[in-house]
Amino acid sequence: MKSTLIFVSTILCSTLVSAATYMVTSTADAGAGTLREAVTLANTNSGVADVIDFNLTGGGPYTISLLSALSLTDNAGVTINGFSQSGSSANTASVQSASPFDPVYQVILTSGANFNSAVTIPGSNNLITGLVFQDFGDGT
Repeated sequence: MKSTLIFVSTILCSTLVSAATYMVTSTADAGAGTLREAVTLANTNSGVADVIDFNLTGGGPYTISLLSALSLTDNAGVTINGFSQSGSSANTASVQSASPFDPVYQVILTSGANFNSAVTIPGSNNLITGLVFQDFGDGT
């Protein structure tokens, strides 16, 4: 009987974890509403595929100066969707089209310190879309 109860409680506990959407509302490197906090929360909510969206206020484009690299470690996956920021848009021109590509990027990640990588991704199933990576070193 004990093994049955343990099995049932394990199933009930595992179904309580659900995917979450975290909202970035600050361009600061750390603290409430930042991209760093959202990544940390998504990594902590392991086992489910979370989403990080942007809702920055004021006029864009918005620059987030990172003081150290972010790390996506949840193997269930995290989607960081820069195109969720108001004013952003994904490319609409086809590859075969003679028209130039036309995405509009509103969120720019820059290196606020001397390091080479904005995001390390030791986990799998992650997607980063709609962000500009600017001024990260090449290791030389």
